[in-house]
Amino acid sequence: MKKILFPTDFSERSQRAFTYALHLAAKLNVGICTLHAYNIDLKHEAGPAETVKEIREQEQIEEMERYRTASAKMYEQAVTQDLQHVEVDHILEEGEVVNTILEVSKRDDFELIVMSTRSTVALKDMLLGSVTTKIVEDAELPVLAVPENAVFSGIKQIAYATNFDALDRVKIERVADWAKQSDASLHCVHVNVDNNREPDEVQMGNLRAALSGRDHITFNIIDNEDFYEGVNRYIEANNIDMVVMLTHKHTLLQRLFSSSAAQKMTFQSKVPLLALHEQGE
Repeated sequence: MKKILFPTDFSERSQRAFTYALHLAAKLNVGICTLHAYNIDLKHEAGPAETVKEIREQEQIEEMERYRTASAKMYEQAVTQDLQHVEVDHILEEGEVVNTILEVSKRDDFELIVMSTRSTVALKDMLLGSVTTKIVEDAELPVLAVPENAVFSGIKQIAYATNFDALDRVKIERVADWAKQSDASLHCVHVNVDNNREPDEVQMGNLRAALSGRDHITFNIIDNEDFYEGVNRYIEANNIDMVVMLTHKHTLLQRLFSSSAAQKMTFQSKVPLLALHEQGE
């Protein structure tokens, strides 16, 4: 059985993101594997060997107890959503957080990673938060980044922002399968930023023809000199519940995290972003 990998730090924003994981798992008929990675404080390592061992054991016990408490809350959350039938497993591992998440993501048959983000434009965290940023950059799986301000009200409208990449057809088909399982509509959207629609219309026509068997996809070209403003306006006008983008190593993040873009990506404070990767499905 495929699963969704759900890294958690037990925060309130993680709890809100767990709601998304639950509903996606139910729609996609997959399970969830929650993961909490933690670091033991090494400043005590200089002490006597026996003392160090006792400290490590105590910290491990405390982490296990926190995880038991959090797991119980997650089950209560599933019951509240009437999704207690979703199979949920739990993993607790000691290790550096990013590396542990990436390593675990390769161990099992995971469908995607769902994780919470901080809604901030602080320089050190940018928009997604440092951990989520690294996972989006380096994971081979699709990553759904759920902003802390996002409120789940269903996933009925999904927007795939295309720049007519050679891989778009394959990726759109994958997202279209998810959309169909979730009873959602898929919007294939391109922002024309150079006031020259003709080449874009040809490209969109080719994409439409290649996906002609998919009757729940709409194809739209937006005229706007600013990519982010165009996406934001489309999201607001069409009540989009999730934005999907194809990432090329680092390029998406560089675009998202430029100082000017950070001020414009208002959707990222409230609408989840699904990042697809070149090497993934």
